[in-house]
Amino acid sequence: MEIRDATPGDWASARATDLGDAVDGAFSVVDLGQDRLVTRREALIADAHVTITKTLILGGDRRTPTLESQVRFEHRDGPAVDARLGLEWALTMLGGGGNPSAWWDVVGTRTGHDVAGEAGGVTRLAQGNDYIGIAVETVLDEPADAWWAPIETVSNSESGFERVYQGGALLLSWPLRLSPGETWGRIVRHRVTTDRDRADEAM
Repeated sequence: MEIRDATPGDWASARATDLGDAVDGAFSVVDLGQDRLVTRREALIADAHVTITKTLILGGDRRTPTLESQVRFEHRDGPAVDARLGLEWALTMLGGGGNPSAWWDVVGTRTGHDVAGEAGGVTRLAQGNDYIGIAVETVLDEPADAWWAPIETVSNSESGFERVYQGGALLLSWPLRLSPGETWGRIVRHRVTTDRDRADEAM
């Protein structure tokens, strides 16, 4: 949960101000099944007391697994919440050095997986690597602002300090105003597809 006027650059460089403690504490397990996990936590966001419920649902099969993420906020007490709520994922697509096989595809535009970008009103996007034959499609139940940026570390080699690509981070966010007694929720679905069976290739 960040200030409403946070920018993609603030997020990518870790300068955005977090308004609450939702990312710091542990969630309690409410329900655990073979393909389902429900967790809950009481959190404080800008002096407002909220209950956060997260649900993860696994589906699909070995070649096309799916992951559905549901998040629900219930404002229990305190002032209205006026913020930007973000859900973040990080994956590597082996896209360092401008690898043309690794990509983001957002609003019909494909870019390298080691570059940053942003788009508004997004309901569907994808990322993948054509060389290894994998793609991850993300579908949202409501339009969101999508920000993405490379995850990079700095290493010291014979040539000096180098910036090294480790993966790509994706933030899906929504401006949110929530008054006492109100609830808010979103659903994000990820679907992996593969164009070859590595198990067959290993035989």
